[in-house]
Amino acid sequence: MTYRKEPEPLGRKIIVKTDRKEGNGGKGGGCKGNTGKKATIVERDSEGKETTLAECKGSTFVDLKRKIRKTGYVPSYVQINSSGETLF
Repeated sequence: MTYRKEPEPLGRKIIVKTDRKEGNGGKGGGCKGNTGKKATIVERDSEGKETTLAECKGSTFVDLKRKIRKTGYVPSYVQINSSGETLF
């Protein structure tokens, strides 16, 4: 019987946040077409220093996930959380 080997951690994390354009809150106050999600891919070295590898923006989470995968910094086996942090 073969057991699946757990992949080694890469020391990276993805931070997903909502992205909203600031406006005055009134009708048509500069918020049209610019809401969505943004993600930052960060790598932590052995000293604990964090380096930003890539930043992506998308209109929906599905769109953002595609852009994150295209950067090449995230392996296909990683499940990305729709909000908050994903460590891998």
